[in-house]
Amino acid sequence: MPVENYYSVLGVAPSADPSGIRRQYRRLAWVLHPDRRSGALQKERATAAMARVSLAYSTLHDAQRRAEHDQALLVQPQPSKEQRSQVLVHVTAALAEVLGQGRDLPGLEQAIVTRILQGAAEYIPRALEMVEGHVSVLEGGLQVAAFMALAKSFTSYEESLPEGQTSEPAYAHLIRATAYTCVHGMTWESRLSWPDPTLPG
Repeated sequence: MPVENYYSVLGVAPSADPSGIRRQYRRLAWVLHPDRRSGALQKERATAAMARVSLAYSTLHDAQRRAEHDQALLVQPQPSKEQRSQVLVHVTAALAEVLGQGRDLPGLEQAIVTRILQGAAEYIPRALEMVEGHVSVLEGGLQVAAFMALAKSFTSYEESLPEGQTSEPAYAHLIRATAYTCVHGMTWESRLSWPDPTLPG
């Protein structure tokens, strides 16, 4: 039976310290609490989501259980569909974090946010291929893949523009900030460049 990646459930990096995991759990618990939902179906879904998040937190909060979970992730290959989904989760979470910082970006429209998510999703499979065998799950392989997918999406969009035209400033800022947020605080942050020319289409 596949082992669920509790780091992805909580939306934290495998290198996250206990305080960071605790902060993220509290944030999710506040957002997902069933009392914040009105309909019966919404409450049921929120309860299920809270149970999953609570299990992830209780596992990662305990040092021994976390070590056992990490070992299980190392020895178990994850299905490609699941990996793609988890990378997109990292992209979405990073994008939400950047947008949540409240910066006023002139020209920012929903279409730009949609373009970022669609572009990243398109290049996730190739990014995962590039990361496989080089960056493990524990080293943040899924976050690195998210960074690379965003980088390739950005460069591909720039290359598709008519000669002399550049992407909207809001788009350029948002996608770069999102990419770096995916790997912020990780060992690999200092090793990645922008844009990444080693990720072919």
